[in-house]
Order: sequence, then structure tokens, then C-alpha cells
Amino acid sequence: WADSTALHGGASLKAYAEAVAFDAGALMAATVQAAADLGWGAWQLARHGDELHLTVTGSPFVDGWHAACPEAASIAVCAPVRGMLQALAGYVLPGRPLAVVELDCAATHARPGPAACRFIARPADGGAT
Repeated sequence: WADSTALHGGASLKAYAEAVAFDAGALMAATVQAAADLGWGAWQLARHGDELHLTVTGSPFVDGWHAACPEAASIAVCAPVRGMLQALAGYVLPGRPLAVVELDCAATHARPGPAACRFIARPADGGAT
């Protein structure tokens, strides 16, 4: 699901990127706004060198999990968010293969666990750019 979202969401991001002349900061801001408009939660994005950090509160994927299942999830459930971060990171951190990981998923905690999911995108080889 993450790969499909990266591919198809990447097409949407390309339109946003073209609209902001491929300015990374403007593209990040447009993505945050689009996520809110689409109901994908509140996104906070930050670039730290060759890493892109994302925190999502109000993830609809977490809310869906908790609505359907009283137990904590055994794995992260926000694959579409991970896919969009993969696509975005390709524009913000170009030139190298990237690894995108969900560091913590609110669904993997019993309620009232952490309210946010945390992701990181960084070069797949772990080195600095």
C-alpha cells in the first residue's frame, strides 16, 4: 500500500512541485495543507540535514484501527502516509535512494497511548549527502 501511494501520490506531488517551482519548503507546506484538506491528519514536517521528519496527529488510519479493533495493532497501520512521505522525500531529498520508516505508530499502543505517529525519510545507505 505504501508503494502504491508513493507511485500514485507522487503524481499529485509532481503537480504541486511544478506549481511551486520545485521549492522544497513550499512543497512541504503545500503537502501539509493537502494532507489536512484530505483528512489525513495534522502533519508537521521538518528537514534536518539529509533527513525529513514527519509527525502526524489524528491519522485516519489509526482512528480506523481503533474503531475496528479494541487491541493495539501489532504493526504500524499508516502505510499510505509512509508512501506519501516517500514521494515527497524524493523531491526534498533528491539524488539518492531513500528509506522511509514509521518510527512509532499510535495504533500500536492501547488507547490512550501516544497521539502521534512519527516517520523519518533518509538516505537508504545511512550516509550524509
